[in-house]
Amino acid sequence: PPEQVLGEEVDARSDLFAAGVVLYECLTGRLPIEASTVVALIAKRLKEEPAAPTVINPEVPVALSTLVMRLMARDPSARVQRAADLVAELQALG
Repeated sequence: PPEQVLGEEVDARSDLFAAGVVLYECLTGRLPIEASTVVALIAKRLKEEPAAPTVINPEVPVALSTLVMRLMARDPSARVQRAADLVAELQALG
């Protein structure tokens, strides 16, 4: 997560960011940000937003795509705050 790269405090929301990355890859077949080196990857992640899963795979429901993008928000306060909240949101998607 961006906060870890920047040397800031990490918490459970950092793990939820990672969950978002895994979900993104499951839904699209690729990583949200790709680069040839680790340094380039970090720079891109701090500056660029990945394409929404629905852009890459139109079969992904919009609500699920939106949730994945929230999980990967740069700002931890914009993410789902607790794992239990993520479970509830996923269950609500049906």
